[in-house]
Amino acid sequence: MTDPSQNEELNKYAFQYDPQQVLRPKRQTGWIIIGVLLCILLGVAGTLGVIRWLNLPVSNALPESTPVADLIIAGAVNETALVIIDTHNESSQLKIANTTTNTVVIQDLTRGKLKALAASLSVQKDRVAFIKEEDGHRDVIVINTGTGLTTPLERAKLIVPTLGTQIEPCSWSPIAWSPDGARFSFFGCDKTTSMLIVVEAQTELTPVVLTNTQATQTPNRQAVWLNNENLLYTHLDPTTEQTWISRIGILTDSVPFPVYGR
Repeated sequence: MTDPSQNEELNKYAFQYDPQQVLRPKRQTGWIIIGVLLCILLGVAGTLGVIRWLNLPVSNALPESTPVADLIIAGAVNETALVIIDTHNESSQLKIANTTTNTVVIQDLTRGKLKALAASLSVQKDRVAFIKEEDGHRDVIVINTGTGLTTPLERAKLIVPTLGTQIEPCSWSPIAWSPDGARFSFFGCDKTTSMLIVVEAQTELTPVVLTNTQATQTPNRQAVWLNNENLLYTHLDPTTEQTWISRIGILTDSVPFPVYGR
């Protein structure tokens, strides 16, 4: 027989069984396992969804072999005719588009494939001056919008004796007509610099290189006609690294006059 007093002494050190204490950690572990499984399932579903999305055909997307055309508006000849640069793959053409009939081309001004970089319609809307690139060289051409006849600016006329260099139209250059349509301007580049060029266009094309506008060849220099005799243009001062807007006349020896800088 066991002494009751001994049982009482042993009970002091006996494990006190509590069902809630045993079940609580099991329940917490269960929730953790469920959370991990849910994360795994969501991750798998997300991955499958991305893969499926990548493999889905897009009905309105162009196939890789389909060329994409870019259109640049150079001006409006009248209410129904736009002068545009239509870029297609590696080439572009200068065209007149009919906005009434929605026909893409009613006249191909360039008569062939080349890369047209910039174009400007004269105020009188009878001529288009544009910069083209072909066979690694850039040229300026004026086209009559009525007849389609072209007049190129001779490359030999863009040799500047005082600089001892051959100038070509800059690839980034804008081109703009004076208000009276007698001349137009663009930027010419040599290997390291760019300068403003004014072309007399009343009879034959005669360029006037404004050497005083020569500056470091920074892309996207701009020029606008202030009137028929003066232009405003942008340039970078290499000493201060400030961008300036200056005013200059159309004569070769014209001296720039800064009007704004920052």
